[in-house]
Amino acid sequence: KSLPLYMLVTEAFIYLVSMLFFAGFLLLIGFPIDAYWLLIPLVYLIQQLFAYALGFTLAVLSVFIRDIREICYGANTTLVLVDAHCLCGDDFARGLFSAGYI
Repeated sequence: KSLPLYMLVTEAFIYLVSMLFFAGFLLLIGFPIDAYWLLIPLVYLIQQLFAYALGFTLAVLSVFIRDIREICYGANTTLVLVDAHCLCGDDFARGLFSAGYI
């Protein structure tokens, strides 16, 4: 099976609506909107193409590597923990150690 394109289109529509509200709020409070805002659609397009390509890659790998789902779950959990450690510092690591996760 292929990844359905409607998911990307739906998420793009939701993102567009939220960005319109965000830009309206910024204009309401007097925040200047400059030419760099024109880069947002390009960055969003690149991010969506990367996500779509990553989805296809993982779908193909799941045929050959049966445990790709668990690998992705473990990698995601690791990234969340590393991110939380970077945000919280040593207090987070001490909390994980005292709770028995490490």
